[in-house]
Amino acid sequence: MEYKHSYDNYEGLCHILPNTAIMLYGMLYGNNEFNRTMQLIAEAGRDTDCNLGNVGSILAMMVGLENIDEKWIKPINDILLCSSSIGSKNITTISKSAYHFATLACKLHSISCPNETIGKHTTDFSLPYATNGFQIEADRYHACNLRVNQNQLKVCLDDILPNQEFKLYKHCYYRPQDVYDCRYEPEFSATIEPGDILHCSLDNAESLPIDMAIYVKGYSGKIYHSEFTQVLNLEYQPNTDDIPYLEYGLLLRSKNRIQRNYFAVNSFEVIKQPSYQIDFSSLSVEDWGYDIGLKQHYGISGLRIHRGNATIEEKRFLLDAHSEFNFSGPDVSIHRMSLSWMPEDNIHLHMCYQWHGCYDYKSIEVDNQSVYLTTNNNRKLTRKLITCMNEEIKMIIYDYNQQAIYINAQKFEINLTLVPSCVAVLNESKTATQLISCRIEGK
Repeated sequence: MEYKHSYDNYEGLCHILPNTAIMLYGMLYGNNEFNRTMQLIAEAGRDTDCNLGNVGSILAMMVGLENIDEKWIKPINDILLCSSSIGSKNITTISKSAYHFATLACKLHSISCPNETIGKHTTDFSLPYATNGFQIEADRYHACNLRVNQNQLKVCLDDILPNQEFKLYKHCYYRPQDVYDCRYEPEFSATIEPGDILHCSLDNAESLPIDMAIYVKGYSGKIYHSEFTQVLNLEYQPNTDDIPYLEYGLLLRSKNRIQRNYFAVNSFEVIKQPSYQIDFSSLSVEDWGYDIGLKQHYGISGLRIHRGNATIEEKRFLLDAHSEFNFSGPDVSIHRMSLSWMPEDNIHLHMCYQWHGCYDYKSIEVDNQSVYLTTNNNRKLTRKLITCMNEEIKMIIYDYNQQAIYINAQKFEINLTLVPSCVAVLNESKTATQLISCRIEGK
C-alpha cells in the first residue's frame, strides 16, 4: 500500500485506498481492544481524524461504553457539530443523537417511545457522560468540575474562594474562532433567540452560600442576566438584540469559601418563542478560512447560507443571485414574519415561513410584481397566485393569526397552515438583492 498507493502517488484531496488499509490494519491487529486499535491507527498517520472516527464508531458499538476509557469520551463533552444545510440543527449533542436514532429504530419496529414536545428543549442527564454540552469555568480561584450522576449534572466545587463569579455555560452559536476545523464548511444559526424562555431547576442539598442567575452572552461579548438569587427554580427571557447569542447558562457568585461540596442541575429548559428583528446590515462577515478544496469560505453571523453567497458592503447586506440562507428553528411555530428589501426591477424572492430543507418549504414568493403562495414538496413546486401589484414591492408580511398576507401594507386574506420549522430567504433574481430587515414572532 505504501509503495503503490501512498499519498505521493495520488493528486486528489484524500486517498481512500491507504486510509481503508490503515483502518483494516487497526481492526485486525487491535484485538478488539479500543485503546490498542486507536493507537495503531493514530500512529500510522495519514488521515487520522477520519480513520480514527470511522473505526472508533464501529468498534464502540462492538465493545460497548463500559470498555472505552474516559479519555476518549470526556474531552468531547457530549458536543456534536454538523455541516448540514439547517443551521440550528448543526448544534446538537451525542446523547440527543443517540435518542434520535433509538427513536427511529423504535418506529421501524412499531415500539412505542416518548414524543418530544415541539418547541420545548429540555436537558436529559440520564445517559452516562451526557453533559448536554455544558462546561464550567475553572481556574485557581474557583476550582471545579462537572459530573453526570443520578439524572443530574453535578457541579463539583473543589475549592471556591469568597466573592468569586464564574459560569456554567453552553454554546448556542459557534463562530469560526470557536471551531477547530472549518474545512467541511460548518455554519450555524443560534439555538437561543430573543424572546425564548429559559428555565433552570436546581438542587442545593447542602444549602451552599452561592447566588445564581440565568444569563445569555451577546455577540458583542456582553453578558445579560436575570436577578441573582438563591431560589432553586430560575427563569429568564432575554430580549436584547445583541445577536446572535453566543452562549447561555448560569452565573455563579460565591459568598464564602466553599470546599469539597456540590450543587446539581436537575434540568435546563428552553421554550422556543422567538420575537425579534434582524437588521441585516448590522450583522458581521465571518471568515471561516479554507474549505476542503482550499476555497476561501465566508459566512454571515447568525445565518446559515446553504446555497450561494452573501456579503456586507458599505453597510449594505447583499444576497447574491441564486443564493439562500436560513435561521431560527429547528422547530419554531412562526406566527408572524416580515421581510423588507430595496426595490429593484425583476425582483424574485421567497420568504419561507416554513422551511424544513432545500426541497421542503412553504413561501411567499415575489416574482417581479406578482405574488404567489408557493410550496416545494420534494422538488414538486406548486404556485397559487395571490395578486399582481401595480407598484414595486418592497415588503411582505405573513400573519398566521389573521390568516392574511400584507404586501406593501395591503392586506390579502388567505388560508395558512402552522407547522414548526426554520425560516429562510431565497433569492432567485438574476442579480444580488439588498435585504434590509426581517422580523419573526413565534410560539
